[in-house]
Order: sequence, then C-alpha cells, then structure tokens
Amino acid sequence: MELYPYKSTNGFMEPVALQNHLVAIHFVKDIIYRRVVFFEAITPTQVINLGALGAGITSNRTNVTNLDCYDQEFGQFRWYCLDNAQIRVFTPRGVAKGDLKTLQAVIPPNIGAINPDLSLTELYVWQDNRPAIEAINGGGVALAAVRMVAMGFRYRTEELGNPVTYEEARVIAQLKQEQNYASKQPAELLTIAIQQNRISCTHVWASGMGAGR
Repeated sequence: MELYPYKSTNGFMEPVALQNHLVAIHFVKDIIYRRVVFFEAITPTQVINLGALGAGITSNRTNVTNLDCYDQEFGQFRWYCLDNAQIRVFTPRGVAKGDLKTLQAVIPPNIGAINPDLSLTELYVWQDNRPAIEAINGGGVALAAVRMVAMGFRYRTEELGNPVTYEEARVIAQLKQEQNYASKQPAELLTIAIQQNRISCTHVWASGMGAGR
C-alpha cells in the first residue's frame, strides 16, 4: 500500500500513514522523525465560523484553534467552506499556503465540484501549530457567516526506538556493519536510514515553505 500526501482512491480520502509506520514531519526548519502508534478518522465537522462578512471585504486572519492536536500528535485534514467565500490558508499563521510569486491561491467556494475528494485542500498540523485563514467575499452580497468544515485523520506518534518491523531490523543490522555506525543506538540508525532513503517513511509538511527559504 502506497502512502503519500494528497492521495485519493475512488474519490475518498486516505490516511497518510498506518500504525507502526514511520513519518518525517517537516515543520518550519525542523524535521521530526516519529512512529505512528494510533490513528483515527475525524468526520466532517465545522471547525470555525468567521461570522458575517460584507460584500467585497476580506476578513482578518484568524487562527483555526479547533484543528489543534495534542502533544506528540499530528493531523491530516481536508476542508471546504459552507458559504460563498474564497479562503486563503496559512500554515501556520505566518506562512502562506499556495504561495506563488505574484499570487496566493485560494480555496474557492465550489471546491467540492472542482475537486470532489478535496485533495487539493489537504494540510497537516503538528501538535498545536494550527493553521490560520482569511475569507474573501468577492460577491455583491453580504454573507451572514463564513463556516469551514474539516475532516481527516489524527495520528498519535512516539519517538523512534527499537525496530518494530523486519525491514527495520534488517536495515539496522546492515548499518551496524558499517564502520561509522557500529556504536550508534537503534533510534539513531533508524533516523539515518530514513535520511539515506534506505527505509520506507512518509514525509508530511506541517508548514509551508516561503520563497526565501
């Protein structure tokens, strides 16, 4: 089973990792190597209401605190707006998502018709580093509410330790035969194996990457 971000099969959202799978969470300038120990689905739920928004108005940038995850957890979410507004997304608050040289892409109000599986809206949240949004009312009529609905998966993770799978044990044994790695602990060897692409690992981006990085 192939696991990677933005994947959909037959129009459905899929988890990006399963129990015992290794993940590399990219957040700002850090890469956090973890193992998934539990995951569960989050059904479609309203996560924020920005309230009324006048015609031609852009809302203030607002944190979506309801997408916060517990310590040592990350979330995989897709979402859409229930109302006739375009949505700019920031992951986290100061980093624009969909940032082009002269334009920041938005989630249009008809995203469900254009992209029924919502794969183009997918984002990741590491712990409580929640995203933020701005709503744009480009129409000629004021909106009574701007409501966002999110769904996806939450993953509890732990630090790398001893190998769990046969593949991990085999790679660690191979690394220990190499002179530079003989004295290293299993967790260090698993990290090296991921960095050298010797073992399967799903990479997820819990923050954007600006042009200046």
